[in-house]
Amino acid sequence: MPRFFESEQDDYKLTLSTIDGFAEGLGIRLGVDDIKISSIIRLMWQEFPARGGLTQASTFKKAACFFCYFIAERPVQTTFSESQFGDLVAIPNHQNVMIAYNIVSNMLDGATIVSDDGSVKYLDKPLRLSKHSYCDLVFACRNLVPHSDFHTVALLFEQISYRNNPDASYPVLEF
Repeated sequence: MPRFFESEQDDYKLTLSTIDGFAEGLGIRLGVDDIKISSIIRLMWQEFPARGGLTQASTFKKAACFFCYFIAERPVQTTFSESQFGDLVAIPNHQNVMIAYNIVSNMLDGATIVSDDGSVKYLDKPLRLSKHSYCDLVFACRNLVPHSDFHTVALLFEQISYRNNPDASYPVLEF
């Protein structure tokens, strides 16, 4: 099975497939702008906002780049129903944040982390958030700007991942 960040074409197909799986799991149909999905993938591959570009970036920076571009481009027009998601639907752009987070969770599930010393660790456990944290994430990320928010989001994903996978974390600094 292809993984994200192997090719632009695979990323495009995986993104659409994950969105379809998300919608199917909820029993809903979503209006998705395929041109915007294509733009997100192109931007991610060609205008990666960190030194070294996409191929040299950490797993967390790749996930953050995708997340930020997805939210900024707003490819999913269909909003979710209050009966399924309660008060979250009052948050503008909630559907794109929620779907982007679902995609990023899939990207990071089982991801490989290569430390500066060359040692390899894996994110064996999926990303989990409390309901409170998830609601705050949707609200806080509703209007991301890729080039200014990218590093903060990468740090957020790194910390969520390490919370769920403490053995994959770098050693903690002592001050």
